[in-house]
Amino acid sequence: MTDALPPRRSLERPLLALLLLVLGAVQLVLTRGSHEMGVDGGYYLDVAMHVRDGMGLRSDVSLYHQGFPWFPYPSPIYPLWPLLLGHLGRLVEITWLAHWLPFALWLGSLLGAFAFGRALLPGDLWRRLPGVHGGHLALLMLGTQREYSRHATMPYTEGLGYLLLMVALWRLSRAPPTLRRGLEVGLWVALACLTRSQLFILPIALGLGLGLVALLGGPAGRRWLGFGAAALGVVLLALGGWWASVADTVVDASPFTLLRFDQARASTVLAPLDVMRNDASLGDLVLDRLSGLPVAWSLTDWEESYARGFFAWHWALPAALLGLPFALWGRVPRLRTLFARPDALAWSVVVLVALGGLASIHLPHKEGFGTWYFHRRHAVICILAFYLGMLALLRHRHLLFRLGGLAILVATLLYTGDSLYWRLGRALEPAPADNDRAIVRWLDGRVKAEGTVTVAMYAFKPPELAWRTELVGYHWFYERTSLDDLTLMFDELGADYLVFPHNGTRKWRFRQDEQEFSRQFQRSQTSVGGLRIYTRRPAGQRAKIQEPPTDPGAAPADADTDPAEPSAPQEGD
Repeated sequence: MTDALPPRRSLERPLLALLLLVLGAVQLVLTRGSHEMGVDGGYYLDVAMHVRDGMGLRSDVSLYHQGFPWFPYPSPIYPLWPLLLGHLGRLVEITWLAHWLPFALWLGSLLGAFAFGRALLPGDLWRRLPGVHGGHLALLMLGTQREYSRHATMPYTEGLGYLLLMVALWRLSRAPPTLRRGLEVGLWVALACLTRSQLFILPIALGLGLGLVALLGGPAGRRWLGFGAAALGVVLLALGGWWASVADTVVDASPFTLLRFDQARASTVLAPLDVMRNDASLGDLVLDRLSGLPVAWSLTDWEESYARGFFAWHWALPAALLGLPFALWGRVPRLRTLFARPDALAWSVVVLVALGGLASIHLPHKEGFGTWYFHRRHAVICILAFYLGMLALLRHRHLLFRLGGLAILVATLLYTGDSLYWRLGRALEPAPADNDRAIVRWLDGRVKAEGTVTVAMYAFKPPELAWRTELVGYHWFYERTSLDDLTLMFDELGADYLVFPHNGTRKWRFRQDEQEFSRQFQRSQTSVGGLRIYTRRPAGQRAKIQEPPTDPGAAPADADTDPAEPSAPQEGD
């Protein structure tokens, strides 16, 4: 007697079609309802517009105290996405393309995830569902990641980056150890690195994986060395070309400049602004990063934890780690046997990318620019670690863990449905009011009157405005920008206007000494869209002013209401 099931038609293609149809339709509605470019998306679009106009990779926004000496200035940003968007923008209206090209790339990344998961683990997840395999799971996990879906409606790098990541891992999973296939895989890896510096994890994992396979896999493992040399050679050539293209436009250039965009400075006029937490010691660093674990897997803090983007997928990792001893009990193979397998390199790289992805989210801890990355789009890279956890649970030898994996899958689908109910409702609403219309009109008026304009403006408004204005350069500042740096933006870097909102909850460092601030800057009577406009006082006036100027009939300097210029009525936020 046998328990074999009668042969049935494979569910592979019907399930693939169903997932793509449902997820794609939802994403289409969300994209149609997207009315913003976002902060980083606005920056990429600004650079892409210069590419479209034949000016190359240039930007009108000087971020993170980069100190651009003129505008538009060569941007040190990872180049592939703005190049692609800009060149295609010569054929199609670029602001339309800024929403729909990410949608197409997002859809392509789901197909890439399916192909990768199918190649990595082609066997069925459940015996009673023939044809349902790791490819369907990878597609479902990537397609339901909330932050990935949300940012794929705007011109962010994620759509292109994760398409290239999935294609690179797919091709690696099917690659024979030949030089030709090494060159191909190297090209995909290089393109991924040129799209997002976070994906530098991929060539690092490839190098480490090659070392492990060569050392532990014996002659079978050493067959991959030529493949690896070819792949990494392509990556190094691509990154070398990128670094050479930015080396003359930033100070203290080094290959590490490509890893820290916020530290790629065009001049030394302004003090460097490091956004990372300053750890007093190694022990302080370790304790602080460990404190992030309960935040990442918090049961109550939806906004800061992994749950914001992954709903419940992230619980697969601790559950799989708990089940690992039970899965390995009595079945631990020899390392040489494992690393001599034909798929040893692919599995090694995937595991290392998964670990590196987790490290890239848990090790950085920002100060003043948000704190942890768990709830943000940057954490999408962790999906590989959670995917491996789900595979381990769903194929576990013990029923309890298989049921645990199924519970995580069902919980995620329920959370996803609830989230989409609200997101789709907002997407179907009319476009919201354009809060930036007033400041855009004011800047356009200054350009008509003065020719070109440079403003010092608070974060993170400049990237949201730059793609909407012409002949305007933006120096970006933040709460921690000092008054000295602010004055240097005017005296050394040519700023004409200082623009920021009054908000009692924001503690501007440059206004700690209100008397000194008033000595350096004078307030314009114009208030645009809730933003205050200041100009630099002439040198002769600065020495004369001892106290902040007062007007008995005017509101106090820190009042919430602003006087409006008679010829330019104040517009609401």
